[in-house]
Amino acid sequence: MFKKTRRRMVAAIMLILLIAVALFMATVYLWDRAETEKRNREMLDDYLEEVMEDPSPYPYGRTDMPPFDDDDDAADDEDETETPARRRGRGEMREESYRASLFYSAIFENGKTVRTDTGDGRMDMDGLTERAAKVLEKGVREGRSGRYMYMVKKSGDRTAVGFLNIAVSMEQTDALLKQILAVYAASVVIVFIASLLISKAIIKPLEENDERQRRFISDAGHELKTPVAVIQASAELLEKETGENEWLRNIKYENGRMGSLIKQLLDLSRAENGSVEKETVDLSKAVTGEALAMEAVAFEKGHALKQDIEEGLYVTGVPGQLVQAVSVLLDNAVSYSLPGSDIILTLRRDRHDAVLTVENACGEIPQEKMEHLFERFFRTDEARGEDGGHYGLGLPIAKAVAESHGGTIGAEHAGGRIVFTVKLPLIKN
Repeated sequence: MFKKTRRRMVAAIMLILLIAVALFMATVYLWDRAETEKRNREMLDDYLEEVMEDPSPYPYGRTDMPPFDDDDDAADDEDETETPARRRGRGEMREESYRASLFYSAIFENGKTVRTDTGDGRMDMDGLTERAAKVLEKGVREGRSGRYMYMVKKSGDRTAVGFLNIAVSMEQTDALLKQILAVYAASVVIVFIASLLISKAIIKPLEENDERQRRFISDAGHELKTPVAVIQASAELLEKETGENEWLRNIKYENGRMGSLIKQLLDLSRAENGSVEKETVDLSKAVTGEALAMEAVAFEKGHALKQDIEEGLYVTGVPGQLVQAVSVLLDNAVSYSLPGSDIILTLRRDRHDAVLTVENACGEIPQEKMEHLFERFFRTDEARGEDGGHYGLGLPIAKAVAESHGGTIGAEHAGGRIVFTVKLPLIKN
């Protein structure tokens, strides 16, 4: 039980932490990418303002770019007629990223190319003109094409198409993405180890408490067997001497109930302990034998026990415990079935599992009670009372047997019928 709980806890912790880490890293990556695109767009915009404000034609490529000046006082010496765009452009040019960037542009006037900047001859002028013309045909203001970002600016009769080679910034963004993925992969390992440690620290006190409870049930059960046996023997001897009377009958009845309860507690303790040596068990034969034994009991209470048992299903387990689990489910069905209704018992193969189902008609069971059916000492309203020796331990015993054999047990209620399903792993042929 605690192993499953720990696995679920590890999965939950990992899911929460990894989602948080993924969101953080995705935010970092998207923010960096957005900032890079914004910076590239601003640089390209400043560059286009520069070339648009300079009327000089460069028909063979621009070769006399203004010198970069890192002197902060240089702007104060500029001609007062210089435009704000030119000042902003030159201020941006002081940045290292601006210095390292490659810009290209083509200016058209009345449909003719009047100026080109081929990046110091790094791009063919005809190819630049053709690329710029295609951008104008799209009718967009800006965009991306391969490793280039482009932008269109208009001023009067002039239209400028500028390009920025963003290969370097794309490589930097890709490098950041690889680093983020590497860090995330490392985070998966770290989070997994941390989840194991956290879950272990949380589950350990629960395991210790459960172990103490099991030890108490086992020890108490063994200690109570002796006084129960003494009371039973004493009552029988007293009955022989004084004869049968109401008080002795009550003592023997209640003592019998106490003995039955102690036996079920010890059975539950052994089933939950799971330390009994297992062997190969013919489950089909075990279920058939128990069904034959319960058939007469069901008939006496007005129920027909219908069987559909597939032959040759073998599991690894403790024969006595498996028979006890089947007995619990059949006894539960016989005890709580509606009068005159049928009980259906099936055993079939489902891929690698043996699936045992016990179905019977019953009254309405609220969903909140269905969730507690396999808890110790829990009984639905229909099960209240003292007849039949039911103490709310039968289904917990069946659950403990199923889980100690590597299987599962569950219950579903629909249409006035309840179905208990047990799945046990088959022996691989």
